[in-house]
Amino acid sequence: MIRAKVITLFFMLMFFSAGLFAQNKDSVQIKTYYSTHELMDINADSSISVDSSLDLLHEYNPGFTFNHFGVNTGIFGSPYRNVLFELQDKTGFNPGLNSHNIYLQTTDRVKFFDTYTPYSEIFYVQGGNELQKLKALHTRNITPFWNVTIQYSTNNSSQFYGNQTDLLKNKIKNLGFTSSFKSKNGNYKLFASFINNKLFASDNGGIDDTAYHNYSLGDKFYANVYLEEVRTEYLEKQLFVKQSLKIAKAIPDSLRKTQKPGGFFLLHTFQYQKTDVYYHDDDINVNYFKSIYLNNELSDDSIVYSLWQNEFHLLAQSSKQPLDKFQLGARHVSARIFQNGHDSAIVYFTGLVDARKNLLGGQLVLKAEYVLSGSIAKDYSMKFNFKRRIKKTANWFTGAIFNRNAPAYIMTLARTNHLQWQNNFNPTIANSAFTGYENHRFKFKSSLSYSLISNLIYLNEEVNPLQLNSSLSVIVFQLKKNFKAGHFHFNNHLALQYSSNDSALALPLWAFNHLTYFEGDVFKGNMAIQIGFSVRMMETYYADGMYAPFSLFYRQQTTQIQAYPLVDVFVNARVKRAKGFVKYEHVNYGFPQGDYFIVNGYPYKQRSFVFGIVWLFFD
Repeated sequence: MIRAKVITLFFMLMFFSAGLFAQNKDSVQIKTYYSTHELMDINADSSISVDSSLDLLHEYNPGFTFNHFGVNTGIFGSPYRNVLFELQDKTGFNPGLNSHNIYLQTTDRVKFFDTYTPYSEIFYVQGGNELQKLKALHTRNITPFWNVTIQYSTNNSSQFYGNQTDLLKNKIKNLGFTSSFKSKNGNYKLFASFINNKLFASDNGGIDDTAYHNYSLGDKFYANVYLEEVRTEYLEKQLFVKQSLKIAKAIPDSLRKTQKPGGFFLLHTFQYQKTDVYYHDDDINVNYFKSIYLNNELSDDSIVYSLWQNEFHLLAQSSKQPLDKFQLGARHVSARIFQNGHDSAIVYFTGLVDARKNLLGGQLVLKAEYVLSGSIAKDYSMKFNFKRRIKKTANWFTGAIFNRNAPAYIMTLARTNHLQWQNNFNPTIANSAFTGYENHRFKFKSSLSYSLISNLIYLNEEVNPLQLNSSLSVIVFQLKKNFKAGHFHFNNHLALQYSSNDSALALPLWAFNHLTYFEGDVFKGNMAIQIGFSVRMMETYYADGMYAPFSLFYRQQTTQIQAYPLVDVFVNARVKRAKGFVKYEHVNYGFPQGDYFIVNGYPYKQRSFVFGIVWLFFD
């Protein structure tokens, strides 16, 4: 604690001294832009500038953010579950081992840069529970048409339990290379990325002590834990290549006599992914594991899967309206899964349609996938979304999603030391309708959705897969509203949810995130600051439990997770090219109750100091 306070004091002195001695604002204009696959999917030429604002700078942990509602087992890098219901809108192979994905680099999150000068970014975070986070990025244009980027990040965190032989440790390392190239005339474009993810985690299975709640705050860390020698490893490599070739030019504008964007394009995408998941337990606790199938003394489980994917598309894009396009394509996927000597192969062929059209004063987007043949034939996903501008800064949107998806692989076949089953489940069918309104001027957004789900598959309290024979419905309402009074900001994010079957799908009836902060300039305008606090809270409900082998969340209706406000206090600051934050997490620890659990058996961490700094270099 003393060490954390000294580091925090040094950090604050550094920033305030920089503000005192700074004479002028930094004159460097940020001319570094990036795009993502999501942005390019909307418009091939979409890009945004590197963010220099202070908004949400203190949110270093992707598991706890203002815009999302989720839970983990208490520390950075631990298994994560989103508690806001969202219906997926894709088909394809799903291994079902997704509880750590939020911490990993993926092709969907890769950024492709374009910069006038070499650009580097360093982001460092340190705090209690041996938290350390380092992210370093460097990007440069080798030529005006060719960019290369390298990114590396490492994350360490831990939590101490007195009766455990070692700290509960998590280590995450991500390494990524990206490159983008376009010909001088812009007719050919290439985007490529390579990602290497490594995650090493330990999970003690939760606290095994019925007297835990009767302990004093200091004694609780000596409560018994189920598993003392457990390690989970998640190793992943991803290779992604996307090419675009213009095969027919757009017709020149008859009035302006100029060539405008648009025309016909041939697209090709290749993706390779290999993922190894290992679970090792040196000392099996029979009180924790309800069933042990292979070895009562030692467990070495692994599930390894690989995937090859090729896509070909023909794209027609309007020259007058760049957002208008029609894309027809096909996807071929081959996947293999190995576990304890069992080899499974999944091969399928999918037809794809993506159409966007300005219509009735708004824009209509239609995306559809249908599996034509193979292991998951007849699966489909169709989503349409219509957005119309009502006023200059306001939009109304509505749409629907229709899905038929094969069960996640882990739900159909498991041959490990602690998981043993073979199921022949029916595909899950889910249909949803949604609508909403957003007003950028008043910083307001609301949405309402209704979903009807048949053949839902879930893990019961015995950690065995079950398929629901009846349908269930889910209603979700979200509201975001930011208020401003002078230099004070009050940001609110509310979610209301209803599940018609809590035994299969439990959702908190309400969840609420709030930010209050003062924002302004100090030291003659040389330093921008935000000073405030955040609150996260959700309804008392029977939250899912977490099973240590392969980090699987399961339904339980034995222990309720109590509604409890998690309060953090923060200061964000920016001086020239440097940004940083100081944060006091869980400042209300011990009040109004001794401890708080967001997953059964796992107490949320105590209060702790965290500081972080972001440094930008443009040379």
